[in-house]
Amino acid sequence: MSVVLKKTQMNDTALAVRAAGFSSKQFVWGENASSSTTGRVPVLFMKDTPYSFSFDHHDPTMYDPDHYRVARMRPGRETVGAYQKCGSWIGMLDAFNDWLNYIKEEISQPDLWNDDDSEEYLAWVSENAAFTADEQRVVIKAIDALEVKLLDMAEKSAEVQEDIKNTLNEIRQSTNRLGRKDFINALIGAITAKLLDWGINHFSAIAIFHFLVNAANNKLPFLN
Repeated sequence: MSVVLKKTQMNDTALAVRAAGFSSKQFVWGENASSSTTGRVPVLFMKDTPYSFSFDHHDPTMYDPDHYRVARMRPGRETVGAYQKCGSWIGMLDAFNDWLNYIKEEISQPDLWNDDDSEEYLAWVSENAAFTADEQRVVIKAIDALEVKLLDMAEKSAEVQEDIKNTLNEIRQSTNRLGRKDFINALIGAITAKLLDWGINHFSAIAIFHFLVNAANNKLPFLN
């Protein structure tokens, strides 16, 4: 038996897509054979990517007599693909929201193996010389943008928001006393040590590294 989503359920997924910061035009609906039983199931594909989410289901068998929904997604939290048993539509929608967050994390990551700026950046930072006045202005501007990003992604409690501001203020001040290499090591260490405390489990150290690569080369696309 093939699975068909109700219109209300389709609307739930559309609202989730928008809430995650995507446009519905970035996705297309299709279908695939069920991985758990006979029939076909609806699948949402993200255009121009390998990412997809299947609204699958499991029919009772002699080994597993229950009927339940099954989410199959690419990417998963820690793997290229993942399977998640969902007891209800609410559970399926929770899995769908998780998948959208996994996509956001993946597409925000740089490909540092193929980054043409890597050698230039490593040469620049290895000197560990003090920032010039112009470089310091660029780096502080980048820190300002990073603060906005962190405040937006973090928990909205006053304690967390204040801690982010204090941490970034200390980092700004360190541009006066630390060399380039020491500064970047201090920044990455200070931020990554607090990500979980701030509730930002998907903002990885590698993204911060790329943020600084752009700042170091005076390329700030995140401010455009």
